[in-house]
Amino acid sequence: MLNLIPVRSWGKFLLPVLSLLLPGIHVGAQSDSTRPRFFDTPIHFESGLGVDIAHYRDFATSPLNYWGAMAAVPLSLIRMNDRTDIELTIRNSYGAFVMFYGDEITPSSAYVNNFQYSHLFRIKNWSGERWNFKAGATYDFTTIIRVNPSLLNNASGYEMFSTLSGSFSVRLEASRKQMKEFKLIFLPVKLKPRKRLLTFRLDVGALNANVRNGYAYIGQDAVLGRLGIFDGYEINLLSGFRMGSRLDYFYYLKNQNAFRFSYLWDAYMTGGDLPAFEMAHHILQFSLLFKLN
Repeated sequence: MLNLIPVRSWGKFLLPVLSLLLPGIHVGAQSDSTRPRFFDTPIHFESGLGVDIAHYRDFATSPLNYWGAMAAVPLSLIRMNDRTDIELTIRNSYGAFVMFYGDEITPSSAYVNNFQYSHLFRIKNWSGERWNFKAGATYDFTTIIRVNPSLLNNASGYEMFSTLSGSFSVRLEASRKQMKEFKLIFLPVKLKPRKRLLTFRLDVGALNANVRNGYAYIGQDAVLGRLGIFDGYEINLLSGFRMGSRLDYFYYLKNQNAFRFSYLWDAYMTGGDLPAFEMAHHILQFSLLFKLN
């Protein structure tokens, strides 16, 4: 059974998959003396839970403003060292929203799936022993499915956003390297050496595209009994804008597993006037990182 397999054993099954996803990873039977340097960098699998406080505005309907909260579940593969940061993440969020229009309050719901791949390289001239600066690129693909029963035959809608961003990060090495002992009131406290990292990353969209309805909610497919999922929707290239950031605190355990506390902000919008759409996320997240190699 899976729950009887140690976490380290999972790596034997996942490493062939990782070799396809994370550049620089090769799989094969090798002796310890011939293990290449990339094995010195831990590869972690991340699983967590977060709260996504979100707001979106739909200019195709007056506009309408929605506020809500979603449960966010991230799954990630992370390879991070002094030279490069590589992270592949799939985050699913689902929750309830309310729509305000005058004195009317209408409940609705939304599902958001975000795929993200980030690859950053060290800026050698800026980095030192404690501070590490990196720059690179991040790719996001986001799908939004939303339901508002009060819109009748147009109760369901969706958007897709594709963004290639320029990324910049800074990392502070905040490890405790020596044992610290002190008394808290009358209780003796011992703080063991522990690896700790504080990181911040900023992503600014450079190439933006989206899929969005090209009408102001006048589609008739539901009335005519047709599925018409993509009917009336348009692909807009080099349109819109996106910006995001994240603040992370890593607390490593003796076995190189870790806790990760995160705050993420992500905001994006389409271009155009009538069918414009905007959405912003504020995510508080707690994750467990399991070392695979």
